[in-house]
Amino acid sequence: MDSTDVERMRLKKQQQKARRKEKKEAAKARAAEEVVPISEGLRRVRMIWPELPNHTIRTFCADGRFAPMNNLSTDDWEQLGRNMDKCIRLTFVSLLNGILDDHKMAFLFRGLTMSSTIKEMVFCDNQLSVEGVMSMVPFLQNANNLTKLNL
Repeated sequence: MDSTDVERMRLKKQQQKARRKEKKEAAKARAAEEVVPISEGLRRVRMIWPELPNHTIRTFCADGRFAPMNNLSTDDWEQLGRNMDKCIRLTFVSLLNGILDDHKMAFLFRGLTMSSTIKEMVFCDNQLSVEGVMSMVPFLQNANNLTKLNL
Protein backbone atom coordinates (compact mmCIF):
# COMPACT_ATOMS: atom_id res chain seq x y z
CA MET A 1 0.00 0.00 0.00
CA ASP A 2 1.45 3.34 -0.96
CA SER A 3 0.93 6.72 0.68
CA THR A 4 -1.87 7.76 -1.72
CA ASP A 5 -3.94 4.71 -0.77
CA VAL A 6 -3.49 5.43 2.92
CA GLU A 7 -4.44 9.07 2.37
CA ARG A 8 -7.57 8.06 0.40
CA MET A 9 -8.67 5.68 3.17
CA ARG A 10 -8.12 8.35 5.83
CA LEU A 11 -10.09 10.88 3.79
CA LYS A 12 -12.91 8.37 3.24
CA LYS A 13 -13.16 7.68 6.98
CA GLN A 14 -13.27 11.40 7.72
CA GLN A 15 -16.10 11.87 5.20
CA GLN A 16 -18.08 8.97 6.68
CA LYS A 17 -17.63 10.39 10.17
CA ALA A 18 -18.76 13.83 9.01
CA ARG A 19 -21.88 12.34 7.33
CA ARG A 20 -22.80 10.42 10.51
CA LYS A 21 -22.39 13.58 12.56
CA GLU A 22 -24.60 15.56 10.13
CA LYS A 23 -27.30 12.89 10.29
CA LYS A 24 -27.24 12.92 14.10
CA GLU A 25 -27.51 16.69 14.23
CA ALA A 26 -30.37 16.70 11.71
CA ALA A 27 -32.25 14.08 13.75
CA LYS A 28 -31.77 16.14 16.93
CA ALA A 29 -33.05 19.26 15.15
CA ARG A 30 -36.16 17.43 13.90
CA ALA A 31 -36.87 16.06 17.40
CA ALA A 32 -36.53 19.53 18.92
CA GLU A 33 -39.02 20.94 16.40
CA GLU A 34 -41.63 18.28 17.22
CA VAL A 35 -43.80 19.96 19.81
CA VAL A 36 -47.08 18.08 19.95
CA PRO A 37 -50.12 20.11 21.02
CA ILE A 38 -53.01 18.27 22.70
CA SER A 39 -55.13 18.19 19.54
CA GLU A 40 -52.22 16.64 17.66
CA GLY A 41 -51.83 14.10 20.46
CA LEU A 42 -55.47 13.11 20.06
CA ARG A 43 -55.04 12.80 16.29
CA ARG A 44 -52.08 10.49 16.82
CA VAL A 45 -54.03 8.37 19.31
CA ARG A 46 -56.79 7.92 16.74
CA MET A 47 -54.25 7.12 14.01
CA ILE A 48 -52.80 4.09 15.82
CA TRP A 49 -56.12 2.35 16.43
CA PRO A 50 -56.53 0.89 12.96
CA GLU A 51 -52.97 -0.36 13.32
CA LEU A 52 -53.66 -2.34 16.51
CA PRO A 53 -54.43 -5.59 14.66
CA ASN A 54 -51.27 -5.27 12.54
CA HIS A 55 -48.80 -4.96 15.39
CA THR A 56 -47.67 -7.16 18.22
CA ILE A 57 -49.22 -4.96 20.90
CA ARG A 58 -49.62 -7.02 24.06
CA THR A 59 -50.65 -4.24 26.45
CA PHE A 60 -53.00 -1.29 26.00
CA CYS A 61 -52.99 1.24 28.84
CA ALA A 62 -54.77 4.59 28.95
CA ASP A 63 -55.06 7.04 31.79
CA GLY A 64 -57.75 9.66 32.34
CA ARG A 65 -55.03 12.13 33.26
CA PHE A 66 -53.92 12.12 29.59
CA ALA A 67 -56.20 14.86 28.25
CA PRO A 68 -56.64 13.66 24.63
CA MET A 69 -58.23 10.42 25.80
CA ASN A 70 -60.94 12.42 27.60
CA ASN A 71 -61.96 14.10 24.35
CA LEU A 72 -62.86 10.91 22.47
CA SER A 73 -66.24 10.67 20.83
CA THR A 74 -68.54 7.69 21.28
CA ASP A 75 -67.57 6.57 17.77
CA ASP A 76 -63.91 6.68 18.83
CA TRP A 77 -64.62 4.44 21.83
CA GLU A 78 -66.51 1.97 19.65
CA GLN A 79 -63.70 1.96 17.07
CA LEU A 80 -61.13 1.37 19.80
CA GLY A 81 -63.17 -1.62 20.97
CA ARG A 82 -63.37 -3.04 17.44
CA ASN A 83 -59.62 -2.67 16.97
CA MET A 84 -58.88 -4.29 20.32
CA ASP A 85 -61.19 -7.11 19.27
CA LYS A 86 -59.03 -7.73 16.19
CA CYS A 87 -55.66 -7.46 17.96
CA ILE A 88 -54.41 -11.04 18.10
CA ARG A 89 -51.65 -10.48 20.67
CA LEU A 90 -53.40 -8.18 23.14
CA THR A 91 -53.38 -9.76 26.61
CA PHE A 92 -53.70 -6.80 29.02
CA VAL A 93 -56.04 -3.78 28.92
CA SER A 94 -55.87 -1.03 31.51
CA LEU A 95 -58.17 2.03 31.43
CA LEU A 96 -57.69 4.05 34.62
CA ASN A 97 -58.33 7.25 36.54
CA GLY A 98 -61.66 8.51 35.30
CA ILE A 99 -61.14 7.70 31.65
CA LEU A 100 -64.38 5.65 31.57
CA ASP A 101 -67.95 6.25 32.59
CA ASP A 102 -71.03 4.12 31.88
CA HIS A 103 -71.66 5.80 28.53
CA LYS A 104 -68.08 5.36 27.22
CA MET A 105 -67.96 1.82 28.58
CA ALA A 106 -71.10 0.91 26.63
CA PHE A 107 -69.57 2.13 23.37
CA LEU A 108 -66.21 0.48 24.06
CA PHE A 109 -67.92 -2.88 24.57
CA ARG A 110 -70.21 -2.35 21.61
CA GLY A 111 -67.02 -2.73 19.56
CA LEU A 112 -65.17 -5.15 21.83
CA THR A 113 -67.45 -8.17 21.82
CA MET A 114 -65.02 -11.07 22.00
CA SER A 115 -61.34 -11.74 22.45
CA SER A 116 -59.51 -14.99 22.75
CA THR A 117 -56.28 -13.29 23.85
CA ILE A 118 -57.15 -10.78 26.59
CA LYS A 119 -56.26 -12.29 29.97
CA GLU A 120 -56.53 -9.30 32.26
CA MET A 121 -58.55 -6.07 32.33
CA VAL A 122 -58.18 -3.26 34.86
CA PHE A 123 -60.72 -0.42 35.08
CA CYS A 124 -59.78 1.13 38.45
CA ASP A 125 -60.82 4.61 39.58
CA ASN A 126 -63.55 5.09 36.99
CA GLN A 127 -67.15 6.18 37.54
CA LEU A 128 -68.86 2.92 36.71
CA SER A 129 -72.22 1.70 37.91
CA VAL A 130 -74.08 -1.53 37.32
CA GLU A 131 -75.20 -0.17 33.93
CA GLY A 132 -71.59 0.21 32.76
CA VAL A 133 -70.60 -3.23 34.00
CA MET A 134 -73.68 -4.78 32.34
CA SER A 135 -72.46 -3.45 28.98
CA MET A 136 -69.54 -5.89 29.33
CA VAL A 137 -71.74 -9.00 29.46
CA PRO A 138 -71.53 -9.96 25.74
CA PHE A 139 -67.75 -9.63 25.90
CA LEU A 140 -67.49 -11.62 29.13
CA GLN A 141 -69.54 -14.45 27.65
CA ASN A 142 -67.03 -14.79 24.80
CA ALA A 143 -63.74 -13.98 26.57
CA ASN A 144 -62.39 -17.49 26.95
CA ASN A 145 -58.98 -16.57 28.37
CA LEU A 146 -59.96 -13.69 30.67
CA THR A 147 -58.66 -14.62 34.11
CA LYS A 148 -58.68 -11.30 35.95
CA LEU A 149 -61.12 -8.39 35.88
CA ASN A 150 -60.46 -5.50 38.24
CA LEU A 151 -63.17 -2.85 38.52
